[in-house]
Amino acid sequence: MKPLFAVKSHFVPIVVLSRLAHLFLIFFILLFIYIRKLNISGLTKFLSQQDYIKLFPLYILLLFIIFLLPMLYLIIIQRKYSLSGYFFYKEHLEYTVGFYNLKKEILLYKDIEKIVAKPSIFYNIYAIKTIVIRTKTKKIILYDIPFPDEIVITLKKLIVQEKKL
Repeated sequence: MKPLFAVKSHFVPIVVLSRLAHLFLIFFILLFIYIRKLNISGLTKFLSQQDYIKLFPLYILLLFIIFLLPMLYLIIIQRKYSLSGYFFYKEHLEYTVGFYNLKKEILLYKDIEKIVAKPSIFYNIYAIKTIVIRTKTKKIILYDIPFPDEIVITLKKLIVQEKKL
């Protein structure tokens, strides 16, 4: 059976990284607390009193956390977006779950209770939203869907048709 329409997530690096903003905030707060524990008024005083070779592991850790972890996260999310897809049929939604072990799951429209399209702070620039589909047992999140309002309206029509039957 051929799907009525299909949707794929749109990969925008700045939008994906914005989901990690709270983790960066926690990291910098912990770094600030660590520096304040040293009873030194600032980082420059701390660096001027220490041997730079002894601080090399700290520099590597900071570089890893600030640059390499977000890059690794972007690569993983890009792969996930490229492998995932949401296929809307007349009576059900078919989607893939997982990263390495991909499996297809089916969600019947009659089981859907609520659909919400949540805009991000980048909605006006990239015209993408996150669509949240809730059932009694599951919550399916479709991240970074382009032009989601049309999709939500069409999906609501399909749900109403399916519940009438």
